[in-house]
Amino acid sequence: MGVVTTTANGSSPTDITYVVTGNNATATLNLNNDGQGTNASTTLNINQTGDGDIINLNILGSDNTLTATTSGGNNNKLIGTINANNTTVTLSQTGGGGNETTLNLTGDKGTVNITTVGATNITSITQSGGGVTGHTAVLNYTGSGNNTTINQSSNIDTTVNILSSGSGNTFTITTSN
Repeated sequence: MGVVTTTANGSSPTDITYVVTGNNATATLNLNNDGQGTNASTTLNINQTGDGDIINLNILGSDNTLTATTSGGNNNKLIGTINANNTTVTLSQTGGGGNETTLNLTGDKGTVNITTVGATNITSITQSGGGVTGHTAVLNYTGSGNNTTINQSSNIDTTVNILSSGSGNTFTITTSN
């Protein structure tokens, strides 16, 4: 884990909490490392419980917040690149193994809230552009084997809100103007 950080105007310094329980958990939490980019006032809290959890993040930007919980089994993954200002991500994957989330967030003020209860749920979210308040993606799944791809891009704010109870669903959503 490499961290090089600064403080945004009027903000508190970076807080980082990383807790892991289980076997073969691997994490690369870059937060800019020595890349000479921006990493200001980032709050990162991750709690992994289970076997083979993998987290690979690279967070740049100002006032970012990420909270992640992965638990319940084998081969869970969270792979993300967040290079945006005022971005908030909340992720909770529980109830089974094999859940995988990929984030590519480059639009400022974006919000992602993912809650999955079940196994082998695969989610990919890309946010770029956005307007005054940024893009919002909210996913709440109860069930296993769901596959979701969300691409939000435009110069206006878009909101995707999915509530699903069941297994084997596939969602592909693209928003733009």
